[in-house]
Amino acid sequence: MTSKLIPVSASSEFDACEVIYEHLEKYRSEGWTSENINVLVDGWKNQYEFIRNGEKFVLEFDMRPSLAMFSSEQVFTITSMMLTQPNALHVMRSIRDGKPINQENYFWGYVFWAAVALIIIYILNQ
Repeated sequence: MTSKLIPVSASSEFDACEVIYEHLEKYRSEGWTSENINVLVDGWKNQYEFIRNGEKFVLEFDMRPSLAMFSSEQVFTITSMMLTQPNALHVMRSIRDGKPINQENYFWGYVFWAAVALIIIYILNQ
């Protein structure tokens, strides 16, 4: 099994997760499938295990340059654990921005604002 250690310098837990996500996506686009995730191993590194054609590879991220900038290690832990899931970037940004994660909420938001726009147009045309 081979491994690679990448230092991550970021100003927040979300910025750090975006850096990690970009690296993970590179390996997934090359046909690697994520298996195991270990967050803050020994208090300073994230490990993402990949497999492809029976070959295993561990991508490690040195979080020491960023840890002091995190407002919450819990938020970082939860967010970085879901980076291998489908739609991870959307979920992470929703958490960061305090927006609903569920896509259905966005649909009803669009319906609501479309209805508001129609009412305003109706009132203006009276």
